[in-house]
Amino acid sequence: MKINFSIVHKPLTISKIKAPGQTIQVYQENQSINLQATKDAVAYLQYALSNKIPVIVGVSNVPGGPNSDKSTNHWVVIVGSGTDSNGNYFRFYDSGATNQVNRATSVANKLYYNPTTGEFKGTSDTNYGAAAAYQMTMVRKSKKIL
Repeated sequence: MKINFSIVHKPLTISKIKAPGQTIQVYQENQSINLQATKDAVAYLQYALSNKIPVIVGVSNVPGGPNSDKSTNHWVVIVGSGTDSNGNYFRFYDSGATNQVNRATSVANKLYYNPTTGEFKGTSDTNYGAAAAYQMTMVRKSKKIL
């Protein structure tokens, strides 16, 4: 298994959710997955990780969501990528779901990418995320703090 991790030494923030070109919406409930947006999201994630930039992504693990897309109900940080016997994945930290560092940063926290369906699905090693699979809903581009 190959895992690529990013170590960040740059002051960054996330883009505003409605800023033009800054949010890549890959999934919304009651709609089909946007395959072009999925390709754009994968390209951006690969670019960001190769430049040691973590990426905030929205996920859903229950129907509905309080955010403007009505699907996103939680946020995780993509910090690496790799491949294992289950396929290609993006590794994430899930600090919003637990105060236990070892669970928030667990090597089991993975969103698997299915290029055929465009889905990003996985689970978190936290009580919050273990009950249901996460479905990635959006990618928020990282920006340098000026």
